[in-house]
Amino acid sequence: NAPEYFPKWISTIKVKKKGGWTNHIVCNNKETLLYLVNQYVLTFHVPLSKIEKIDYPDKLIFDLDPPKGNFKLAVKAAEALRYLLEEELQLKSFVMTSGSEGLHIAVPLKADKHFDEVHEFAKKVASYISKTNSKEFTTAIRKNKREGRLYIDSLRNSYAQTSVAPYSIRAFENAPIATPIYWEELNNTRLSAQFFTIKTIINKLETQINPWENFEASAKDISEAIKKLEILIG
Repeated sequence: NAPEYFPKWISTIKVKKKGGWTNHIVCNNKETLLYLVNQYVLTFHVPLSKIEKIDYPDKLIFDLDPPKGNFKLAVKAAEALRYLLEEELQLKSFVMTSGSEGLHIAVPLKADKHFDEVHEFAKKVASYISKTNSKEFTTAIRKNKREGRLYIDSLRNSYAQTSVAPYSIRAFENAPIATPIYWEELNNTRLSAQFFTIKTIINKLETQINPWENFEASAKDISEAIKKLEILIG
């Protein structure tokens, strides 16, 4: 919620919330970004929809949260999700190190389904993956119910929820970066959620094409995916 002292040249927009409105910042240029950094904004989180269709997400997010120190399990979950999403449901998926504990899987969407419908779809995907490998994956929210399994978090796919923005710094030692990667980079045995840091990210940006370059162009409607998932579940 933008404070009243913010300069007038920073764009804001009123967004509905329970019981009223909140004045969101529209960070769409370098000047606004630098101003926010100078306000000690470290980690940027963004909504899953755009201003013009605020109730209709244009991306779907799965947060893969492994037991501490078991990043290999996050990789396994990511690959299982990718197979389901791309091979079975015919959707495009993208992967990112979270800069925290695990991986984020993002699916670009045509913004034509309401948050409620996308939320239900994401929940069923997470549940299906968990049930097909219940010894390693779970959708249990409470940590004491996970029993050493990786938590597949689909709860971000709701109105007013946010996800960490690509290339955001995390507030941990060495300042790790939430970094979009190619799927093939999961084969790197040295990879971890905090592999890329503020000291190493520049080399990656200068030597590699953005792995998410075609994200928006890959957006699809999930109507058919919903039907195919119901068949798999049924």
